[in-house]
Amino acid sequence: MLALLLACETGTVVVDNTEEAKDDTATADDDASDDTAGDSAEEVPAEPVTDYSAYTGYRHFYAEVWGYACDTTVEETGTELTEGDAYEALAAECPSCTNFYENVPLDNTICDDTYPIEIGTTYRAMLYTESGGVATFYNYDADGGSVSILGADNGLEFDGETTVFDYTFEYLVTFYVDGEMYFEMTTPE
Repeated sequence: MLALLLACETGTVVVDNTEEAKDDTATADDDASDDTAGDSAEEVPAEPVTDYSAYTGYRHFYAEVWGYACDTTVEETGTELTEGDAYEALAAECPSCTNFYENVPLDNTICDDTYPIEIGTTYRAMLYTESGGVATFYNYDADGGSVSILGADNGLEFDGETTVFDYTFEYLVTFYVDGEMYFEMTTPE
């Protein structure tokens, strides 16, 4: 102890390098780190995000002329396009769109009770924004590589999981169409 007091008065620092001193220092460091571990911020779970790769949904078709009405709802599935001829054609038609889909109805005809109409596979070009978005609905001719607009919705509603749309198209008469697309939500790892 006397050596320690003398060292302090003369400005000399004495370091104890014995194993016992090293063990005491390691224990003190461990205790300090244990105390601060509880002080760190709790892990916040990641927010779910929209999986844009596929959707399920429906389209409701309605038309009426001369007392004949068509009122049909068709379930659909969609797969996101990121390459290929259809993707290239749609991207050329809508360069500001962010997502492109091939839309397949589970039933290929509507208006079975009045005048059956083949609807088949269609395509969608979407631009999602924070306040909703824009959707354009297309027919695509694989043989000619061309697209034609079927309809559009410039006031698309989108909450991150459900897209709500409506548009009209002409086929002998005016058809009113509304529908929804349901996207899965995933949690990033």
